[in-house]
Amino acid sequence: MKYDFLKKAALASALLASLLLFGAGCDSGVRDIRARCPMDKDSMILPVKFEHAYSGGDFTHFRTESSLAELKAELDAHDFGTATVSTTLYEGVLLLEKRDAGGALHYYCIREDEDGDTYTFTAPMGWIGQERCLIPFWLLDYDGPYYSFEGEPCNTAASLSDFRAFYEKTGQFDIAEGENTLTVAWEKETAASPLTDTTEGKTIALSLTLTLEEGVVSFAVRTEAT
Repeated sequence: MKYDFLKKAALASALLASLLLFGAGCDSGVRDIRARCPMDKDSMILPVKFEHAYSGGDFTHFRTESSLAELKAELDAHDFGTATVSTTLYEGVLLLEKRDAGGALHYYCIREDEDGDTYTFTAPMGWIGQERCLIPFWLLDYDGPYYSFEGEPCNTAASLSDFRAFYEKTGQFDIAEGENTLTVAWEKETAASPLTDTTEGKTIALSLTLTLEEGVVSFAVRTEAT
């Protein structure tokens, strides 16, 4: 399946990144620390100093002597031109909120790896079923790589209001809240693909439902052709 291929490709990229970043005297040749959000096709270059880096496609692993707090200070002082970027530091994660000239909001984050001096710059996207969805990982008790997240239930100290604020701020979703559920809905365009034998694109309606019960949040996604 295409989903399985993409997951294996991401894991292979992570393994190769580890070899490149931790290998002695290794240089990947990556000049920019770049991340791309598959959901809205936005991308961002991280204007910070680094020693080594490896691109995993939509994300970049990089090594630097700077701490997350120092990276935050560096980004807060940077002039992003027509875009504005605000940062929020959580434990092990620096959240970047990039608002472009048109007013659209895009989420990115720098996640600290276990050794403390390597990081991953990425959009906060995880797999729910066969769809990549925007997930506020810093609200979850989740330690794995974002690209290997499969929607498994996670402990959380957050409320539904915290999750709602995250999705609502983008302005990209229709949001409905129940007694212990939050559903965010959006549409995406799919292109013609020889992998699925489609000759023309189509619009798909998606909805992601979060269910919060006794400090545990679970995820489910639904897709429907329109």
